[in-house]
Amino acid sequence: MEFGNKVAIVTGGASGIGLATVEILAAGGARVVLSDWDEAAGTRETARLQQAGREVAYIRADVSNSADVQNLVAATVSKYGRLDILINNAGYIIAKDVVAMQEDEWDKVLDINAKGVFLGCHFAIPAMLKHGGGAIVNVASISGLVGMPGQSGYCASKGAVVQLTKQVAVDFAGKGIRCNAVCPGSVETRVLTDYLDSSGDAARARQEIVANHPIGRTGTAAEVAEVIAFLCSDKAGFVHGAMFSVDGGYVAR
Repeated sequence: MEFGNKVAIVTGGASGIGLATVEILAAGGARVVLSDWDEAAGTRETARLQQAGREVAYIRADVSNSADVQNLVAATVSKYGRLDILINNAGYIIAKDVVAMQEDEWDKVLDINAKGVFLGCHFAIPAMLKHGGGAIVNVASISGLVGMPGQSGYCASKGAVVQLTKQVAVDFAGKGIRCNAVCPGSVETRVLTDYLDSSGDAARARQEIVANHPIGRTGTAAEVAEVIAFLCSDKAGFVHGAMFSVDGGYVAR
């Protein structure tokens, strides 16, 4: 199987892109730790996958909390003996421009989206190096590549993810660590729902979003997860520090 004997951590794994990624990696033979701050959802989805015969375990973690992320990696290694794959997927959005955005809101978005990726890499890479390396995929966004109306904190945080991905790849490519990112367009996930809910006019916002994607629709979590799975696989052995736009043509306009 594609990921047989591999051990993976997926943050934000109880819904959306994270859950779709857990499903693909587990179906491919990986032993997967589904991590999410939402204990009820994490426990529920883990039990469902276990009942389907997948080797999935749940570990709660807030990715903005250093002790939580350190424990996540340590508990994974303690349970499975190694770590081969890290998907830094957990994300959060507050849709406000730089004037409307409050300092505490800015801090929360940056802590989850940018600091969370830093902490994941910080604690996972030493564990990966003990067994010859591994693959890291960071979930960035088209908002990290282009300016988006009303997304001051989200754009800043995802831009940081894009640059950190490149920097980690440069530092660790020669040591067996591959670090890449996916940059999804608008995908039917909780992040999109939160954005629409905070826009003031969800129906109009959705119309505008769809119109800006040349494909004429939003994406699915599974479509992004398939690209993530490729980047985790041995087929992507020569792919380092790359940004994969999975966006229905958004940034190609």
